[in-house]
Order: sequence, then structure tokens, then C-alpha cells
Amino acid sequence: MRNLMIILMALSTFALSAQDNSSERTQQKKELRNTYTPEERAELFTKRMTSKLDLNMSQQKEIKRMYMEMGENKASFAKNRKEMTSQERFDAKNERLRRRIAMREQLKNILNAEQLEKLEKAQHTQRSYHEKRRVHTRQKEE
Repeated sequence: MRNLMIILMALSTFALSAQDNSSERTQQKKELRNTYTPEERAELFTKRMTSKLDLNMSQQKEIKRMYMEMGENKASFAKNRKEMTSQERFDAKNERLRRRIAMREQLKNILNAEQLEKLEKAQHTQRSYHEKRRVHTRQKEE
């Protein structure tokens, strides 16, 4: 019985330490995100969209151009949210939503109906996955 308790304590210790590196992973992702130029990010995004949606060459060019414009403008919006006032946060969120709507309109013009439906389904799946993870991590913290 005593040996069983020791084994359970050791296993729980390993399990807890294995789950503790989430902040390291997010830090690595941030560093990786910052190493790519806007052109490289646009290229990777276009290839990912091409593989998911089977884009033709003209669609690839348009999406790459659109994403390049987004990437160039993105650097000007980078500011630490904790340092912002409530009005600045509101304005930033409002601007982000305006850009998202504009991007959606551009995608409607570039993609056909089938591709747009496929993209929306993939985005919905990804969004629900992240919401589940967010709820799960909040429950862990409590």
C-alpha cells in the first residue's frame, strides 16, 4: 500500500510538471511569428489557403496581395494592451473589427461560393476548438 502511494505521488508530480510549459510554448510561438517578414507570412498564408481551398493562380495572387497589405499595416497597430487607456482599447478593437469586415468582403470577391463556404466552416471549427481550450484553461486556473 505504501509503495502504491509513492508511485501515485511520483506520477502526479510528473503529470503536473509536464503541463507547466504552456507559457514557454506561447513565448516560442511569439518569437517564431516575429522572425518572418510580411512577405514570408503572406506566402505561407497563401500556400495554406491554397492547400485548403484549392485556389487557382489568380486567386493566389489576389490573396497574397491582400495579405501583404494586411501585414504591412499590422505593425502600426502593435501596442501593448495593458498600456492602453480604455478609449484606446475600444478604438483598437473597433479598428480590428473594421479590418476583419473589409477582409471578409475582399475574400467574397476573390473566392467562389464553394470555397467561401469551406473557409467559413474551417474557421468555425477552429474558433470552437479555441473556445473549448479557453474554457478548459480557465477551469484549471480556478
